[in-house]
Amino acid sequence: MGNGGSAGIGWALAGPVAGKGANLVLTARRTERLQKLAAGLSAKHGVKSEVFAADLVRPEAPAEVYAFTADKGIEVGLLVNNAGFGCYGYNHEIPESRLRDMIQLNCSAVVHLTRLYVPGMVERRHGDVLIVASTAAFQAVPFISAYAATKAFDLIFAEGIAEEVRPFGVRVCALCPGSTNTEFQQVAQQPDRAFRAAETAEQVARVGLEGLARGKTLHRLQKAFIDHDSFQCGFCTSGMILSLKALLDQHTHATTKQVKEAIAGNYCRCGALPNILKAAKDVAQA
Repeated sequence: MGNGGSAGIGWALAGPVAGKGANLVLTARRTERLQKLAAGLSAKHGVKSEVFAADLVRPEAPAEVYAFTADKGIEVGLLVNNAGFGCYGYNHEIPESRLRDMIQLNCSAVVHLTRLYVPGMVERRHGDVLIVASTAAFQAVPFISAYAATKAFDLIFAEGIAEEVRPFGVRVCALCPGSTNTEFQQVAQQPDRAFRAAETAEQVARVGLEGLARGKTLHRLQKAFIDHDSFQCGFCTSGMILSLKALLDQHTHATTKQVKEAIAGNYCRCGALPNILKAAKDVAQA
């Protein structure tokens, strides 16, 4: 069962899951898009795809989604908490209602849906939960301050419950993508410089599902890089991680020259380039 499936990462996650023969329950606000996705996946993979229109900004929506699956006798073995959005700008200028809606969707709905579906997984001694966080979760990020805080919440929540439910055969993974080619930038009204090295939604979905299958709590390269004590700039984060990942896909270890070439153009004017190079090299050669 996945939410936010009408576009972006949610849409990209549905295909590989259906490709493994799993039936789907897709939820989002835009019913027409969901129906198109559901029909295509059912035809291609021979699976059942249920569609339920839900706006998780509404506090009542998670309970409505759960009631829909319960009434149909659907046992949810994989819960994907993907729906979310960001707000770019000075926090004191962003409309209060927009901030409240973001916190409701990015945090409250995640906790509510997880609380509703995990007990069944614990009882069956099997199940998976994928929570889409962000590389913004690892540090303060000016101008998307509230968004970064919501994703830090998602990450910490996922890491905590992962340990709680592990003894019961339930796996929880926090997927922490960087800049991704989705509708996020348009909705958040974020500038182009943060998306110079953006990955595709399909790449992010693949990494998330592979990590979940291997029992990972979060992507280790991302955490190792952000935790480096020489690196502190939130603006540089996403491009650095994506560029390093691409480099390390080709080379087990990387030279300083290769690291510098890989991350060229992905840092801002924070003046941290020497530290960034050192951090990147340390992580790449670890």
